[in-house]
Amino acid sequence: MALDRAGEVAGFALLRRFGQGQVIGPVVAPDEATAKALIGHWLGVQQGQFVRLDVPAESGLPAWLEALGLDDAGIVTGMALGDVPRPAADAPRCYALASQSLG
Repeated sequence: MALDRAGEVAGFALLRRFGQGQVIGPVVAPDEATAKALIGHWLGVQQGQFVRLDVPAESGLPAWLEALGLDDAGIVTGMALGDVPRPAADAPRCYALASQSLG
């Protein structure tokens, strides 16, 4: 799912099969509010189903997800070979990983 703002993609979130349910990720957005809107869409579509999200602590989302009723299964760290890429300050950022090995 992509979020369109004035004809431009403002962010996106994917939903795919994973184990016993679905995983939401990656979620890429310009800000936390947009990331929450994208995640909220998929959580609504999957209401009552098993859903997993791998969100880094620095995303600002763990407490929000717990308040929605999702269990915290542990700390998530994305993996990188070599230097971890650091996007520009005004670039969209990743709020949920596709998988820990893919980032």
